[in-house]
Amino acid sequence: MGCADAAFATLCLCLSLSLCTTKSFLFEVLKHPSVLRDRVPVLIACNKSERMNAFSPEFVKKRLEKEIEVLLSTQGDLSDTVGGAEGNANIASTKEGQAFKVSDCYSKVTAAAVSASKGTIKPIRQFITS
Repeated sequence: MGCADAAFATLCLCLSLSLCTTKSFLFEVLKHPSVLRDRVPVLIACNKSERMNAFSPEFVKKRLEKEIEVLLSTQGDLSDTVGGAEGNANIASTKEGQAFKVSDCYSKVTAAAVSASKGTIKPIRQFITS
């Protein structure tokens, strides 16, 4: 049994403080066997986006790409890792020598600006209903 969609929230403020946890969690989501098998779409919901000092969803996505690239280079690309009965745990179609991009992920990954305190959650609703 798998889920239809995966929403993933991160803060657009103080990105460096939450980056270690954020990148590790996103990486675990992207390499989960059921996410890979079912090509589960993933939303990176960038909370507190209404703040003047908030980073844009595109900046957050690019920063997470760089951090996951570091994880891949230190842990390998997982192409030789078998995820139990689920098979290959490779998370993207990135070719050797190319930088990791979420657009290369087998699951569709999008990033959107949201604000829980302001009630700006339309991107989350659209993601869930699409």
